[in-house]
Amino acid sequence: MAEELSQKIEKDNDLNLPEVSDPSQLFGMLFGGNDKTNSLNNIMSTVCSELDTKIKDGSVNQNQLLQEAQQLLGGLNMFGNLKK
Repeated sequence: MAEELSQKIEKDNDLNLPEVSDPSQLFGMLFGGNDKTNSLNNIMSTVCSELDTKIKDGSVNQNQLLQEAQQLLGGLNMFGNLKK
């Protein structure tokens, strides 16, 4: 599914990112967009729309997706040991 999403994002948003030497330039392009508004917001909208479609047509199980996301985020331990 990730490959399918990446192809759709590239096609729908006409992504044509130039080479950048400074990571802040990349963040500026993603968050601020450009004349074609290739912003992170558009990418997230595409991902959410595709997931919504796949959940509604039954090709993705919402409960399984949620469980996998929770496992992934739990494994990252981004917030330390907040569970007591």
